[in-house]
This record gives sequence, structure tokens and C-alpha cells, in this order.
Amino acid sequence: MKNEIEKQFEEEKKKVDSISIGSNITLNLSQRYLIFRLSTDDFFINTSGTGAGKTIAALAASKFFNMKMIVITKNSGVDSYESVDVGNDCDKVGYNRDNMLVLNYDKFSNTTCTEHFIQKCIDFGAEMINLDEVHCIKVNEKTKESERSKVLYELLSRINYKKLLIQTATPVVNNISETESLIRLGLRDYDIKGLSNIGRKLKVYSTLIEKSVRFPKKSIKGGSEYKPIIYDKKSDKKNFISKAKYDIHNMSVKMEAMMPYIEKGTIIYTEYTENIVDAIVSYIPSNLKVGVYSGSKKDKDFQNYDVMVITSAASTGTNGLQKYFNKMIYFSLPYTWASFEQSVGRIDRQGSNFEAVDIMFMIDSGESTTFSDQRVWHKINKKKVDSDMISNGVISESSNNKITLKKEAEKLA
Repeated sequence: MKNEIEKQFEEEKKKVDSISIGSNITLNLSQRYLIFRLSTDDFFINTSGTGAGKTIAALAASKFFNMKMIVITKNSGVDSYESVDVGNDCDKVGYNRDNMLVLNYDKFSNTTCTEHFIQKCIDFGAEMINLDEVHCIKVNEKTKESERSKVLYELLSRINYKKLLIQTATPVVNNISETESLIRLGLRDYDIKGLSNIGRKLKVYSTLIEKSVRFPKKSIKGGSEYKPIIYDKKSDKKNFISKAKYDIHNMSVKMEAMMPYIEKGTIIYTEYTENIVDAIVSYIPSNLKVGVYSGSKKDKDFQNYDVMVITSAASTGTNGLQKYFNKMIYFSLPYTWASFEQSVGRIDRQGSNFEAVDIMFMIDSGESTTFSDQRVWHKINKKKVDSDMISNGVISESSNNKITLKKEAEKLA
């Protein structure tokens, strides 16, 4: 005899399976489920992986509910929404792009035109708001509220919307408080009083279970494999003031170690730009055509280049690289697991023309120092522990963690 949970599951599955937007596109399970949840909830979070189809999910939901939609995303995300690919996505779902207002989060940093900006959004008359790449407005315990988050809260309080959709593949960037701030965009009374650090993580995870969907990223068939490229750093006693200075000092030895792996279809990622991007380009063999995607230069016609040098400007919201590139080499690593995961997702995603991709990163040999690549790799893997716990419910193996977890679970029960 079926219990109530089994019956509820089967009923929900029938409703999800029946969802259609009456066009030629077949929505995947995550997209149909998102629409189903928005039909019963006015606030929902989509933390599905990179390349899992979150853009189409938002467009399809807006069409399904026949609601005008405001999309707020990062700058490169705006480019993506205006690109041919997303234009095709709109056509696939039969979406009228006049029903969509696309803005970038930088607009929320200019307080001198806040009132005019908010009034423009109100006048558009949207009933649905899609906060895409929402990790861009994270608030942590040190920074508290940023100007852009204050303006966003003001906007949400004044627009008479019916549906709020939050989307990010990486709800955790540095720490738990950032994820809590994202939850409070829709749940203003979210309370963490009396909870330990693990208790807070457990509550965030349980809230995401209730209020979100997380389908894995649509990786390509062969997936991705992480491979270190080891180089011998220059040995001297200089005290570097930044990681960028350290990388510039080791430019020649890093590039010398990287050269055998640079070929057509390679992306070279650097976290830092000044005096670095141009230097990397100068080392690439002349028979390979090189493009650059950074904050100051954006070569968007990816098909025209054999090698791309990219920075964090392309790490989220940029689509299309996966069609022409199947290798990513990190000249320098980002400082968070979220940023690393997002940048890997530029080529390890659906739409790739390759069976597998290679992910390679530079690692210095010898003793780990303040700005060494060894140290950065160690740091981002520590942040992966928080990301795994909050996003996927994976608890690190430690007796103290298990004891605390049991106590905190009893508090939340």
C-alpha cells in the first residue's frame, strides 16, 4: 500500500510531466519542475549547474504564466541574453522579447539615479522578476549590505511582482552568510539566531531542499578531468605584495611549462589582467590566432580564434566557448571554488562539440608560499567543503562535525 509521500510524489510527477508551453521545444525535467514550483510558490531558487538550461527555464516560465519579466544579471549575462544563441532560445519557446527587460547589476551601484531607475522598472509592468547569476550581489558578514543590494531590496519592495526567481549555479562563494543573504531576498524573516556554524549550514541546506531545485550541470559525455602542470618557480627572496606580482615574476617559467599544451581549441584563464594578459598573448605561437575576453576587450566571435585568453569577465554568463574549445589552462586560479566551477562551466556544458574536455592548472613545485599556486589550490578546495555541504548536503568526515550536526538537527526538528 502506497504511503502519503509516494502518492504526493506521483501526483506531482503527473503535473510536472503535463507542463507544456505549446511550442516546438521540449522542456527538460528541471525546466518543467521549475515552472511547476513557480505555479505554487511566489519565490523559488534554481541552483542547477552551469549549462543546465536555466535561461530557457526562465523564458519558458515567463511565457507559461503569460507574465512580463525583468531579468537582472551580470554584465556578461546581459550580452548573453542579447546574443544570437538566446535569441534562438526565445524563438524556440515562442517568446516575445518585448516582454523582457534585461538589466545588469552595475545599474544598482549608481545611487545618483536610483529613483529614476526604480521608476523605469515599475513602469515596465513586470509581474515576474528573474535574478540571474545572483551570486554577483552576495552579502557577507564583513561587507554587510552593498549599495547594489540596498537598491535591489528597494526595488523588490516597490514592484508589485507575483513571481520571484533566483538563479545561480554557485550559491556559495566564500561563506554561509552570502547564501543566507540570497535566501532573504525572498524570505525576509529568515532567522539564524542560536545556531552554530554547522547549524546554519544545515538550515540553509534544508531551506534549499524546500525552496529550490538543483539539477546537475549538463556535462559533456566524457566530462572533465583536472590535471596539474608543474613548473619550477623562480627562487629568490623577494617579498611580493600581491598574487599578480608573483605571477608576473614567474611569467617566463609558467609559460615555458605551459607551451607544450597550447594548441587549437585552448583557453588560457588568468585571474589578473594588468601586464599579464598581453604578456600571455606574446608567448603564444604565431601560427595560432588569439582572441581576448576581458573587462576591457571582448572578442566575441569565438569561431574566429584558435586560442582564447580570458579573465573573470568571462567566467559566468558567457555562452558559446564550448562549441570551439575543449581545453582550459589556468595560468592563475580564482580564489573561490564557485569561481573555479563557473569558469570550468564555460566549456564543460551542453552544446559542446567535443567528447571530453581537459582542465589544467599551473602548480609551482617546492615550498608553498603566500602567493604560490599550491596555496591558492588548497584554499579553493577548502571552500569546496562549504559548497558541497550547503549545495549538495555532503558533510566532511569528522567526529566533531557529526556530533554537532546531530545536535543542530535536533534544534531544527
